[in-house]
Amino acid sequence: MRKSKYLRLFLNPDGSNFDSLIVNLRDGISYLKEWWEVPSPIPKDVDEFREDSQLPEAGEPPEQVLTDLIARLKKCRRLNDRNLSFMDPIPNIYTLIASCMVSLQNPNNAGKVKRVNRKREAVFQYEVVPNLEEESIMMLADIVGYDRHKAGGHVVSGGTVAILTALMIARDKSESLKDVRKEGLFGKKSVKVLTSKASHFAIRKAMRILGLGENNLIEVPVVTDEQISEFKKSHTPLPLRPTDSEYEEKLEKCEKMGEAIIAVIPTVGTTATRTIEPVEPLVKLRNKYGFQLIVDAAFGGFARLLDEPAKKMKGIEESNAIIIDPHKWGYVPYPCGAVLFRDYEDLKLLEYEVPYYEPASTIEGSRPGGPVAALWVALKTLGKEGYKEIIGKCIENAKYLEKRLREEGHYPVHEVDLNAVNFDAKCSTCNRKKQNKLNEKVKEEINKRGKFRISFMKELASIKIDGEPLSAIHVEFMNPYTSEELIEEFIDELKLAYRNAV
Repeated sequence: MRKSKYLRLFLNPDGSNFDSLIVNLRDGISYLKEWWEVPSPIPKDVDEFREDSQLPEAGEPPEQVLTDLIARLKKCRRLNDRNLSFMDPIPNIYTLIASCMVSLQNPNNAGKVKRVNRKREAVFQYEVVPNLEEESIMMLADIVGYDRHKAGGHVVSGGTVAILTALMIARDKSESLKDVRKEGLFGKKSVKVLTSKASHFAIRKAMRILGLGENNLIEVPVVTDEQISEFKKSHTPLPLRPTDSEYEEKLEKCEKMGEAIIAVIPTVGTTATRTIEPVEPLVKLRNKYGFQLIVDAAFGGFARLLDEPAKKMKGIEESNAIIIDPHKWGYVPYPCGAVLFRDYEDLKLLEYEVPYYEPASTIEGSRPGGPVAALWVALKTLGKEGYKEIIGKCIENAKYLEKRLREEGHYPVHEVDLNAVNFDAKCSTCNRKKQNKLNEKVKEEINKRGKFRISFMKELASIKIDGEPLSAIHVEFMNPYTSEELIEEFIDELKLAYRNAV
């Protein structure tokens, strides 16, 4: 019987072609080395969608396929120290190794870890990943201030699934929606969820998926008319934090109308500006109104290890649930999010009994093991000291850029809490419409020159000024190699770009 040529695509039972895997992996990564060595964060060529891409009748030689892939990957944006555009992190290299190692075993992280008193043990004896996940959840609980013995949670694909999970628990715990798990929402009165106008759109998606309805999401403004007036008059940076009175006013109104609030969701590290919204005042309101307090700390959660950010997010440890994304400031490769619950018992609302195994209490069924191993390795190799150093440096860089922008006559549009700065290019005669156009032009000039890559925010927190959206140039620090010297080089590029733009 003729041996199939396709068997070489798989590891032999005796591992005799294992060396081939190592060689191909080493060569493939080596061919990408120049992707890192080029200083520009922007590649010269752009990859194009291939309309004629077909499933071949016979498989193509893997060496040819990988060569094609490498050529295309070289056209990807580079996550080097000059990429200041958004939240994409440069992964801890040992997390890449961990993910690859576990992917070789291809475990399905679907089984649960049982708790008997304080003792935890995986249901499946010969699985490692569930234990790594549970250990990682305990370490994340330490970071956000939960009691590691009482808290629970899971690694999920990202913030969207984490928000969906936390909001589903809040829905199912609501006294206004009794038996919703079995009976559904039909015939039940609508309920509300409160968040800010700077929150992530994942919350709106979750409202839709859970049948709560996007129109039942109440978004609280993050600026007052007085703050807008001050900003227009003297470019005073906007705090971009909802006031306690705004939340209480909405809660009182809903209560008077007989509408139940099932959850309030502040954001610790908003998407556009990385603003830390207050949590502590909402703990007091939670105790009064009885909603579930879910903190979206997808980005900012790891920053709680530092003193100044920790003070700003005081109260997070009293929340019912926390969303935290290790694939952001945890420096873990995508996809790796996590949802944490202060009370492990909440996870029981996600449990299902099936005859063939004891599944984990998650929305997702099959889950990969690679991200879990990568997270575990990241937490172990960086530790508290490493995260403090790396995240602290990112925040210092943002503060330094904020200072230098002021010195050069440009205007940061918001108070800087974490690692992002959004700013207006200097223009004493611009109305908002002209200012937005100038900002976008400066951004395009910088990216066109290719030495740095930055972003442009079309509308910050739904804020309108004289009928126009508040748009701004966006710079963000994620790479631990970005230095003050490089920021000075960026300032020089900004000067040239500004001259070309005006």
